[in-house]
Amino acid sequence: DGGTYRCTVNDLRVRTSPSLSGAVVASYDKGQTVALDNWYAVADGWVWGRYTGASSGQKRYVAVGKATGKPETDDFLVKV
Repeated sequence: DGGTYRCTVNDLRVRTSPSLSGAVVASYDKGQTVALDNWYAVADGWVWGRYTGASSGQKRYVAVGKATGKPETDDFLVKV
């Protein structure tokens, strides 16, 4: 679900593809926010969200949380 999300952990890695094998290009720390679009995927046991990088214009991906089918208290990103 798209919208603004707040990071709940330090060093949440931003990747070039929605998987653990995607190259790390940036990171978010606890309290920072990111605006995800309405796209998502499940890979490597994680739900991945997507946004377009402001400076690069490239699609970027972050793990939102484990693929449990519902929001969890230990998700890396929570909707604000």
